[in-house]
Amino acid sequence: MSRSSSCLRCGIILAEETPGGLCPTCLNSSVPIRSRSITSVNNKTESVVVGGQATATFGPETVKVKVPPTMPRGYEFRDHLGQGGMGVVVRAYEIAADREVALKVVRAKTDDAARKRFRVEAQSLARLKHPNVVQVFSVEVDSPEPFFTMEIVKGPSLDKLFKAGPMPIAEAVRIIAGAARGIGAAHAAGIVHRDIKPSNIILSPDGTPKVTDFGLAKRTDRDDQLTIPEAMLGTPSYMAPEQAGRRQAEIGPLSDVYSLGATLYALLAGEPPFVADEPVMTAALVLTAPPKPLRELRPEVSEDLERIVFRAMEKDATRRYGSANELADALERWGRGEIDNRPRPKVASKWLAIARRPATIALALLAVSLVVFGGAWAWIAQKPTIPPNSYEEMRRDLNQGKTVVLIGETDERKYPTRWAYGVGSFGKSITGDGTLLIGTNQEGVLELLDDPGVFAYELSAELRLETPAPGASPDDHLGIYVGYQKHPFANAVQAVHTFIALSFNDYDPNPPGGTSPRRASLRAAAFAEQPNVVPVTERRIFAALPIASNAKTPCPWHTLVIHVTPQSFSATYDGKVVSAGKQTTFAPDRVAKTYLGLQEDFDKNVLNNGAVIRQPPLNTPLGLWIHRANISVKNVKLTPAP
Repeated sequence: MSRSSSCLRCGIILAEETPGGLCPTCLNSSVPIRSRSITSVNNKTESVVVGGQATATFGPETVKVKVPPTMPRGYEFRDHLGQGGMGVVVRAYEIAADREVALKVVRAKTDDAARKRFRVEAQSLARLKHPNVVQVFSVEVDSPEPFFTMEIVKGPSLDKLFKAGPMPIAEAVRIIAGAARGIGAAHAAGIVHRDIKPSNIILSPDGTPKVTDFGLAKRTDRDDQLTIPEAMLGTPSYMAPEQAGRRQAEIGPLSDVYSLGATLYALLAGEPPFVADEPVMTAALVLTAPPKPLRELRPEVSEDLERIVFRAMEKDATRRYGSANELADALERWGRGEIDNRPRPKVASKWLAIARRPATIALALLAVSLVVFGGAWAWIAQKPTIPPNSYEEMRRDLNQGKTVVLIGETDERKYPTRWAYGVGSFGKSITGDGTLLIGTNQEGVLELLDDPGVFAYELSAELRLETPAPGASPDDHLGIYVGYQKHPFANAVQAVHTFIALSFNDYDPNPPGGTSPRRASLRAAAFAEQPNVVPVTERRIFAALPIASNAKTPCPWHTLVIHVTPQSFSATYDGKVVSAGKQTTFAPDRVAKTYLGLQEDFDKNVLNNGAVIRQPPLNTPLGLWIHRANISVKNVKLTPAP
């Protein structure tokens, strides 16, 4: 039996569903509702007018009342929950399931593009089943009046919470970590949200954050033909620079990572990271200006947390966390008190120093005026330039047979770097010698170059273990790698990472008899990336060299070299050849056999792998491999071979 409902106008009990929730008499009446008393709230008479500009009067105040949309068959209108540019969300009673739902319908006067976007939103949400994403119950997008239903989250959205002032720090971190998990699930399903902001994250009564409103979502697994090249999609205060700059081809999962960081900034600071009188001015600030340091707005925010927020909000997407799940990992580690006490990364220090200079803000405002008054949007929206050394210059030197320095004697990186996998930090060596310190608590693959551009070369580096990370073991190595590849799972987010590495670990705090030999290894290495799971690692060693161990840290410097040609691979550690018995060089087919043999290991040890490991070409990314360690690095060089 269906529940009875009342006419929204006169209050009479309705025997059956009627258009707009009105009885036949009120539906045909030409008398304005304000002439009739409908109900009484605390002795204050409520009156409304049926029509586009209906109002309701409660004593001296007048508020808007929206006319209920035409309800789909099987649903009864209860209340308005909200509306946007293309849809209206109402609280509705689903008769067959005997439950209340949030029902979203297309607005009456909506163009075809908006209807297509409504379809994408409904289908995107329907693909997601995650505790941090609002659950969809049913979808009907092919009818003349499309709609879909969702769970009702009986809690406030974050914009209502932080408008009252900054949120408690730990609570803000917990909320965004949960939201990042939900967005990570969306990315795994091939969906980019593109409009993450406080109003699109709702807290359930038990405090669970739930991401909602996928109205600007984009499917990455197919062309939905909804990209509008000239459109600036999103909310300027929270959108990534690539969105603010309308660089549509660059908008992807890392854009959502930025927006999560900007939302966390707002919750902690009590205000958005960027805001101006006009949206275009706000977008200009997103493109040109650094956000004000969090610790100036709220001193109790730790440097570690500020660093996490600013890394998520890097203007260069390659410097952000590599995924929403990586951001969630970092926030959850902070929440557990696993705090990194190493010095502030140089990049962040420069950013904060710039942000504290009034002249820099003045230049940003000058850029804004150029946008608004000078028609110079194309100038300001161009992709930000990064390092002083260009890739073109580097590749020209390599083609001319010159050695290229990727990392020098000090902590300056010569070219942009990115974490191909993992989360790490940068600083200066704790020994005070000015060298670059890099650390990670788990698996870290730091890409220094995405393509050497030559097929015969030598990668060399000087490395030193400063301290092992908590929980490190003798199996945790540091070294250099070549031949990196990422082999995605079917969901394109999880993956198997593979590379060829020369690595070592010479630290042994309890050597028997005073010394204990360790070894430097030339190996094919791979690990499976799975959300919320420590990576499953497989390693196949095809050459090794016994080395001395050290009971104290920092350990000594060691020089590692990998030689790569189309005919052979070889490696040296402190000038000594890393060999397999008498064999010191290895033909590509031997290397490939070992490399591809990792497939068998993963098929055995990683259920439902779904990733096929391919033989690496020689011109694949190269860099540093760090597994639960804090290391110093200097003199990383790439030298073309004749």
